[in-house]
Amino acid sequence: MTVFLNESTQPPRPVVAAAIVNSLHCPTHLLCAARSYPQHLRGLYELPGGKIEENESPLQALAREIHEELGWKLTYGKEICDSSGAWWPIGPQRHMGVWLSEYASPNLSERPAKESISLPQLPTLTQAHVDIRWQPLHTVETLPWIPANLTIVREITRVCEQIRAQR
Repeated sequence: MTVFLNESTQPPRPVVAAAIVNSLHCPTHLLCAARSYPQHLRGLYELPGGKIEENESPLQALAREIHEELGWKLTYGKEICDSSGAWWPIGPQRHMGVWLSEYASPNLSERPAKESISLPQLPTLTQAHVDIRWQPLHTVETLPWIPANLTIVREITRVCEQIRAQR
Protein backbone atom coordinates (compact mmCIF):
# COMPACT_ATOMS: atom_id res chain seq x y z
CA MET A 1 0.00 0.00 0.00
CA THR A 2 1.34 3.44 -0.93
CA VAL A 3 0.77 6.26 1.50
CA PHE A 4 1.02 9.82 0.23
CA LEU A 5 1.88 12.40 2.82
CA ASN A 6 1.03 16.01 2.34
CA GLU A 7 2.39 19.03 4.15
CA SER A 8 -0.35 18.87 6.81
CA THR A 9 0.41 15.27 7.85
CA GLN A 10 4.16 15.73 8.15
CA PRO A 11 5.74 17.52 11.08
CA PRO A 12 6.47 21.15 10.18
CA ARG A 13 9.96 21.83 8.92
CA PRO A 14 12.17 23.79 11.30
CA VAL A 15 12.77 27.46 10.54
CA VAL A 16 15.97 29.51 10.71
CA ALA A 17 16.34 33.27 10.97
CA ALA A 18 19.10 35.86 11.03
CA ALA A 19 19.26 38.60 13.64
CA ILE A 20 21.21 40.90 11.32
CA VAL A 21 22.94 43.65 13.24
CA ASN A 22 25.11 46.46 11.92
CA SER A 23 28.16 45.05 13.73
CA LEU A 24 28.82 41.81 15.59
CA HIS A 25 31.40 43.69 17.68
CA CYS A 26 29.27 46.69 18.64
CA PRO A 27 25.64 46.06 17.63
CA THR A 28 23.41 49.14 17.75
CA HIS A 29 20.86 48.46 14.98
CA LEU A 30 18.81 45.43 13.87
CA LEU A 31 17.60 44.81 10.32
CA CYS A 32 13.81 44.45 10.58
CA ALA A 33 11.64 43.18 7.73
CA ALA A 34 7.84 43.58 7.45
CA ARG A 35 6.13 40.68 5.70
CA SER A 36 4.11 41.02 2.52
CA TYR A 37 2.08 37.84 3.01
CA PRO A 38 0.03 36.04 4.16
CA GLN A 39 -2.53 38.81 4.54
CA HIS A 40 -2.97 38.35 8.31
CA LEU A 41 0.79 38.94 8.79
CA ARG A 42 1.17 41.70 6.19
CA GLY A 43 3.04 44.67 7.66
CA LEU A 44 4.19 42.78 10.77
CA TYR A 45 7.93 42.62 11.33
CA GLU A 46 10.00 39.47 11.44
CA LEU A 47 13.58 38.32 11.35
CA PRO A 48 14.57 37.33 7.79
CA GLY A 49 14.92 33.60 7.18
CA GLY A 50 12.84 30.58 6.26
CA LYS A 51 12.34 26.85 6.31
CA ILE A 52 15.11 24.28 6.26
CA GLU A 53 14.89 22.11 3.15
CA GLU A 54 15.68 18.40 3.12
CA ASN A 55 19.43 17.66 3.33
CA GLU A 56 20.33 21.22 4.43
CA SER A 57 22.08 22.14 7.63
CA PRO A 58 20.53 25.06 9.52
CA LEU A 59 23.27 27.48 8.42
CA GLN A 60 23.09 26.29 4.80
CA ALA A 61 19.34 26.95 4.86
CA LEU A 62 19.86 30.35 6.45
CA ALA A 63 22.46 31.36 3.85
CA ARG A 64 20.12 30.25 1.05
CA GLU A 65 17.10 32.05 2.52
CA ILE A 66 19.00 35.30 3.14
CA HIS A 67 20.38 35.25 -0.39
CA GLU A 68 16.87 34.63 -1.81
CA GLU A 69 15.18 37.29 0.36
CA LEU A 70 17.85 39.98 0.57
CA GLY A 71 20.55 39.12 -1.96
CA TRP A 72 23.10 39.23 0.87
CA LYS A 73 25.81 37.02 2.30
CA LEU A 74 26.26 37.14 6.06
CA THR A 75 28.93 36.59 8.65
CA TYR A 76 27.42 34.55 11.48
CA GLY A 77 27.98 35.09 15.18
CA LYS A 78 26.50 33.32 18.15
CA GLU A 79 23.27 31.36 18.10
CA ILE A 80 20.51 33.04 20.12
CA CYS A 81 18.50 30.41 22.03
CA ASP A 82 15.69 30.56 24.55
CA SER A 83 16.36 30.40 28.30
CA SER A 84 16.62 26.58 28.18
CA GLY A 85 19.17 26.67 25.34
CA ALA A 86 16.63 25.41 22.80
CA TRP A 87 15.28 26.81 19.55
CA TRP A 88 12.34 29.20 19.86
CA PRO A 89 8.77 27.88 19.65
CA ILE A 90 7.00 29.89 16.95
CA GLY A 91 3.85 27.86 16.36
CA PRO A 92 2.29 24.46 16.84
CA GLN A 93 5.17 21.98 16.63
CA ARG A 94 7.39 24.55 14.87
CA HIS A 95 10.69 25.91 16.19
CA MET A 96 13.12 28.51 14.92
CA GLY A 97 16.88 28.75 15.27
CA VAL A 98 18.28 32.28 15.31
CA TRP A 99 21.84 33.45 14.67
CA LEU A 100 23.29 36.87 15.33
CA SER A 101 24.87 38.01 12.07
CA GLU A 102 26.13 40.93 10.05
CA TYR A 103 26.34 41.82 6.37
CA ALA A 104 29.47 40.34 4.78
CA SER A 105 30.58 42.89 2.22
CA PRO A 106 32.51 41.33 -0.65
CA ASN A 107 34.62 44.48 -0.70
CA LEU A 108 36.97 44.63 2.28
CA SER A 109 37.06 48.42 2.13
CA GLU A 110 33.28 48.49 2.75
CA ARG A 111 33.47 46.49 5.96
CA PRO A 112 32.97 48.67 9.01
CA ALA A 113 35.70 48.95 11.60
CA LYS A 114 35.01 47.23 14.91
CA GLU A 115 34.19 50.56 16.50
CA SER A 116 32.06 51.78 13.62
CA ILE A 117 28.31 52.14 13.88
CA SER A 118 27.80 52.58 10.14
CA LEU A 119 24.82 50.88 8.56
CA PRO A 120 25.12 48.81 5.39
CA GLN A 121 22.89 49.97 2.55
CA LEU A 122 19.44 48.40 2.76
CA PRO A 123 18.73 45.53 0.39
CA THR A 124 16.24 46.02 -2.43
CA LEU A 125 12.68 45.18 -1.44
CA THR A 126 11.38 41.96 -2.95
CA GLN A 127 7.88 40.52 -2.96
CA ALA A 128 8.59 38.91 0.44
CA HIS A 129 8.60 42.21 2.36
CA VAL A 130 6.76 45.54 2.31
CA ASP A 131 9.42 47.28 4.41
CA ILE A 132 13.01 46.69 5.45
CA ARG A 133 14.73 49.05 7.85
CA TRP A 134 17.67 49.42 10.20
CA GLN A 135 16.04 50.00 13.60
CA PRO A 136 18.02 51.17 16.64
CA LEU A 137 18.08 48.29 19.10
CA HIS A 138 16.67 50.42 21.90
CA THR A 139 13.52 51.03 19.81
CA VAL A 140 12.96 47.67 18.09
CA GLU A 141 10.09 46.79 20.42
CA THR A 142 8.11 49.78 19.13
CA LEU A 143 7.59 48.05 15.77
CA PRO A 144 4.58 45.77 15.21
CA TRP A 145 6.22 42.30 15.37
CA ILE A 146 4.81 38.90 14.60
CA PRO A 147 4.01 37.84 18.19
CA ALA A 148 6.34 34.82 18.21
CA ASN A 149 9.23 37.03 17.06
CA LEU A 150 8.84 39.70 19.75
CA THR A 151 10.16 37.47 22.55
CA ILE A 152 13.14 36.59 20.36
CA VAL A 153 13.79 40.26 19.57
CA ARG A 154 13.84 41.04 23.30
CA GLU A 155 16.52 38.38 23.82
CA ILE A 156 18.52 39.68 20.84
CA THR A 157 18.43 43.16 22.38
CA ARG A 158 19.61 41.76 25.73
CA VAL A 159 22.48 39.82 24.10
CA CYS A 160 23.54 42.88 22.09
CA GLU A 161 23.55 45.00 25.27
CA GLN A 162 25.87 42.42 26.86
CA ILE A 163 28.19 42.50 23.84
CA ARG A 164 28.42 46.30 24.00
CA ALA A 165 28.99 46.22 27.78
CA GLN A 166 31.93 43.85 27.36
CA ARG A 167 33.78 46.25 25.08
